[in-house]
Amino acid sequence: YYSKFNSMDSKLIVYVFFPFCENLGEARTVVVWDMEDCPIPDGLDPGSIKLNIKSALEKKDYRGDVEIRAYGDKNQIPGYFTAATIILDPAGDKHARVKKMKSDLDRLVTRYLHREPLNLMVISRDKMDFASSLRSWKETNWFNLLVAQPEDAPGKCYNSKLVGALVTQEWLWTSLSAGGEPLANRPELGAEYKS
Repeated sequence: YYSKFNSMDSKLIVYVFFPFCENLGEARTVVVWDMEDCPIPDGLDPGSIKLNIKSALEKKDYRGDVEIRAYGDKNQIPGYFTAATIILDPAGDKHARVKKMKSDLDRLVTRYLHREPLNLMVISRDKMDFASSLRSWKETNWFNLLVAQPEDAPGKCYNSKLVGALVTQEWLWTSLSAGGEPLANRPELGAEYKS
């Protein structure tokens, strides 16, 4: 698929080629989840969180496999996460968690780039920690970027213009963890990839 742009010089037409993926809804979704910023709500467990995230994604036509990596909370019982097929990484303080989450996402982006489309979801209190990474990942035009934050996050999801323009869907953590709807309507899934 491609899109045609006319420059100011009417003799020049630029074709921008986008990845061969009509529907990113079939692509894998990789979730990185800061459990210190967005803890498991009362009454839920890792298994129900995974099912609820998958349900919320399916409501927005993301039907591919979901892989979740949880960071923080060294006191969690690893067996609960293993049973839910969630990868648990007790990465340490906020700085260490963000650094590890970005490193893991960079590695995944590098692995999947131009091989397989991918949806990336960041669940964290402050998505601005990921702003430069989100921008560089989005520039590849190979990924949908999804975010979730707690209600009391600084510059709530819908207020952050810098990152908001890069993000395909945004949830509050309370909604996502319950399988709910995102905050605002965004372009249809994969719309930017169609000519």
